[in-house]
Amino acid sequence: MILYSFTVGANVKIAMSHSFTSLDPRDQQSYQQFMITQSIYQSLFEIDEFAKISSEILENWKFDGKNLKLKIKKGVMFTNGSFLSSSDIQFSLSRHFDSKSKSIVKDYLECLESVKVKDGVLISVVILDEQNLVIKLKRYDPTIMFILSMPAFAIISSVAEKQGQLVGTGPMIPSFENNKLFLKNKDLAPGQGKIIEISNLKSLSSEQVEVQDLILTSNLVEDQEAMLKGHVKDKMESLSFLHFYGNRTSRLLENKRIRLQLRLAVQDASKEISKDSIYLKSANRFIPRKIMAKEYYNESNDNQLNRDNVDFREKIRIPMLKGQFSEHQIELFRIEFAKKGLKNIEIRSYDLGDFVNVFKKGEFDLLPIIYMANFPHVTGFTHLICSNFMGTKFLQANDFCKGVSNINQMQSSEELHKEYLFLLNEMESENYIFPAFETSLPLYRKSNVEFDSSFHRYESGLWKILKK
Repeated sequence: MILYSFTVGANVKIAMSHSFTSLDPRDQQSYQQFMITQSIYQSLFEIDEFAKISSEILENWKFDGKNLKLKIKKGVMFTNGSFLSSSDIQFSLSRHFDSKSKSIVKDYLECLESVKVKDGVLISVVILDEQNLVIKLKRYDPTIMFILSMPAFAIISSVAEKQGQLVGTGPMIPSFENNKLFLKNKDLAPGQGKIIEISNLKSLSSEQVEVQDLILTSNLVEDQEAMLKGHVKDKMESLSFLHFYGNRTSRLLENKRIRLQLRLAVQDASKEISKDSIYLKSANRFIPRKIMAKEYYNESNDNQLNRDNVDFREKIRIPMLKGQFSEHQIELFRIEFAKKGLKNIEIRSYDLGDFVNVFKKGEFDLLPIIYMANFPHVTGFTHLICSNFMGTKFLQANDFCKGVSNINQMQSSEELHKEYLFLLNEMESENYIFPAFETSLPLYRKSNVEFDSSFHRYESGLWKILKK
């Protein structure tokens, strides 16, 4: 799928709000960084919007429930001219567990038979020969191929890395110049020029911003038009969401009626905010659309909620990340909370570091969290959520996550979705999770830049900017 339309060979200027000081796929944490690294490297698998699995670097693979056998395509070459072998795959996965690793995704590999590293390599990743290897699991777990499609698990050259270089099999070659990153198509003849020029948005003057062809930001607040004159406001569809989560250790939320009113307030406010936003779409269910079967979205617990207002005057703490909502949107939340009888709402905005500390200390009653999801299948989607924030002390959903682990071992697709429907309905009926928004990723583009906003996954490598 072609996401953008430019003339091949043209200089394309892109500004990003996230930094790109490191091009190591293992260390990446944001969707913007993933878009860059996926232009340089490739993961073992790719997952399309229908959950179909494919691969650019594997000839075939076989999964028998506990063993994932991989066969590498002949002739797959790194951009330095060396050929991809089994040892590169083994090395790329193992390095997530070395002492220098900043990997935030290594825990997703807990499904392996063992994460023990011996002589620098995972003992669960076994080389059979140069083209064949096997990844051993503890038990049947279909999420493994979803996990290995993640940009952070991209494959690099083991020989080059040990020489201090990061080399991939992707279509683009990176270079830095004057604090800018340039990506050039590896198949272009020398002298044909730079293809994609990437700058950090924060480092640009207003004049420099004006000449950018595409601007990617993480700010869902739609008040940037003054800075971005000459650009059209647009979006990239994703499977991301922004929901509110109740602190399961909060004394105030022990009152189920209060939780019901909080859910009503959040959902009513989200409907009002959605009317004026292209990035935030009101959601009444936890799992974003396109992942579960249609009946899940048709069913809602809203009709079971008691709409009799309460008179509750104790303080309810709601920390928010700066830039997550505009002042107008925050005021809409206050209004809806007051309508439900929740009259003492403390909403405070924090920088990222302080916000994380508030979360870790449990100094909140209700917390909005945005999650950049990427798996169009419920097994991969819920597995990563439980491995992430829903496994933490204050948001712990033990019964749900234990159920997810058991369900994911089912091999019948029909039974799997039936059990998920039951499990999700049961979890959401507790009203510790308050569905709010399905989110799109913000971008601004020049009017002559064509963009397909229906594309729903954030891992689209920037190399897809080029016409084929």
